[in-house]
Amino acid sequence: MKKWKIFDTFDDFEEIWPLMENKDIENQIEIWNTKYMDKWPDLLKMQIESYQNDGNDWKKIAKELVFPKLKDSVRDMKSVRNNLKKAIDFVAPRALQKFKLDFSLNFVIYVGIGVGAGWATEFRGKPAVLYGLENIIECGWNTIEILAPLSAHEIGHLIHFHWRKERDLLMENQSPFWQLYEEGFAMRCEHKIMGEESWHQQMGQENWVQWCKSHLSYLAQTFLDEYGEDDTEMLKNFFGSWYDIEGKKQTGYFLGHEIVKSWENEDDFKEIAMLKMNEIDEKVMRTLKIFCKIQ
Repeated sequence: MKKWKIFDTFDDFEEIWPLMENKDIENQIEIWNTKYMDKWPDLLKMQIESYQNDGNDWKKIAKELVFPKLKDSVRDMKSVRNNLKKAIDFVAPRALQKFKLDFSLNFVIYVGIGVGAGWATEFRGKPAVLYGLENIIECGWNTIEILAPLSAHEIGHLIHFHWRKERDLLMENQSPFWQLYEEGFAMRCEHKIMGEESWHQQMGQENWVQWCKSHLSYLAQTFLDEYGEDDTEMLKNFFGSWYDIEGKKQTGYFLGHEIVKSWENEDDFKEIAMLKMNEIDEKVMRTLKIFCKIQ
């Protein structure tokens, strides 16, 4: 019996798309909200709360950043949905076996409002990965070869959640150092599950890996220089799909990966997952300072 389940909501979206296609953006958002998401109210609530928790207006973001691109994206959604299902069925058993996971996984495929291409959370009482087709297509992540590493990365977050929960450890704080650690851990899981350094962030970015490797000290110094000034904006630059540093997007994933990987020389991987909050900030800052000296 499979220990994972896929909730595919795309057929519901496809049903209402003809009602949306030729409407203005405000009406498209309204139809999306009332005709599509009304069938998935828990999914709608999660997306809205994600923006509210960050102090953002979801309708403003949907109107300015998501729905203007939707018409061009829809034609690719069915093929991406199909590839995504194949990627999940490839990665899920590998992850369950590699890390000897004793919990079931849910996967949700939907057309959303830009919360993320992949989002590790809970859905209907189980650890879950949510996939926003609109974000996946915007990132250009449309093949199994890139969707499988994306899935492995998000499962890595679920593994992290689960292991920390076993020891009653907190799963998040407000420090930018936490995000480097958390995403770095998920990147290490991605590579362990895939059996190679897969780097799903590089798709559509020429020489991304090579640039990140040659600019490791620069990235570390930039992170330290900007730390504490406007942490929210800084994290967008390092992790956001709509932002960049020197023209390269999502470089924080590389930086976090290198940090966590360096710790594996001395620490057990599962113990790295169990670090206390004060230990995380201290270790990340120390490692960044070491990276700054690398030429």
